Amino acid sequence: LLLCLDVASLENLSATCYYFDQLIAGKFLLALHFPFTVGFIKEVMADNCFEKKPLLKISCKKSWEDFQTIPALPGDISESSSTHKLIIGNSPDMMDYLVFSQMSLLSLHKLRELDLVPDSVKQDDRLLGQRIMTSYSNFDCSLLHHI
Repeated sequence: LLLCLDVASLENLSATCYYFDQLIAGKFLLALHFPFTVGFIKEVMADNCFEKKPLLKISCKKSWEDFQTIPALPGDISESSSTHKLIIGNSPDMMDYLVFSQMSLLSLHKLRELDLVPDSVKQDDRLLGQRIMTSYSNFDCSLLHHI
């Protein structure tokens, strides 16, 4: 039965009771945002042991939402970043390294779903330019290559 359900249905089933949570979430990492969110990285850093569970779904929404990679220190000027800025602002070699280093922490042999659709194709009520769409496409190709 579990093999026939999509990941969203498995997440819903896992939330219904302790038994299904242990059966599903105990065996699998259901879904993960890529590149990893700061919250996920902090979770990994806080654990003493890291278990590689098979991942079922990767989402790469290329979010414009800002995040702080390094906590702001008093008197320190720390810039925020976003997945969009990481993709647009780095060289293809740097993006390959980012993808490779984060993918090495994942078990992908049971991956079922891959969501590469960006959060939005508009910026300031205008469609994204060709340069941005090309950068997104190159990033997606790099991700697919490493999978």
